[in-house]
Amino acid sequence: MKHDNNAEQVREKLASSLPHDVTNRAEILCLPAFAPEVFLSVSKEARRTTLRLRTFQSSYWDAESDRSLEIQGECAVVPELLAGQFWSEIAELNPSTIKAEKCLGLDGVTVSALFQDRETLHEFETWSPIGDSPEAKFINSILRLAGMLLKEPTSLERLSTLAFYMGTAR
Repeated sequence: MKHDNNAEQVREKLASSLPHDVTNRAEILCLPAFAPEVFLSVSKEARRTTLRLRTFQSSYWDAESDRSLEIQGECAVVPELLAGQFWSEIAELNPSTIKAEKCLGLDGVTVSALFQDRETLHEFETWSPIGDSPEAKFINSILRLAGMLLKEPTSLERLSTLAFYMGTAR
């Protein structure tokens, strides 16, 4: 499948320029079947937690020109109280125990997730997780935080699309 072959290319393009001096990070690369790819990262740096969303103007897979691969993004500093709640919620999930799930479908979203706690790094992949699965909880924690902080129209549009794919749209 083209997504499997090129997911790392998408990650390299969207995850570039992220800080390297983080103690914790929770990231998701979302590859929807029929929408632009979205990269969300929550990173704990020395004195603050930062949320970043990066996406293409149109889908990487359907891009007809370099212009449609223009990266759009938004960054927000997470208020200290909210950051503490987020990291506690993530810690309770114990992301290092989440197993990779290899399944595909026709209309859904493949999500590659990464969690770093100091020197420990854990990655997993899932397809359209729903309900109370650990995968869905991890992803939805990041999406919920992004929904509280991001304000740009493109960010809100991408979050709305992901909420639809995750079954959390209102």
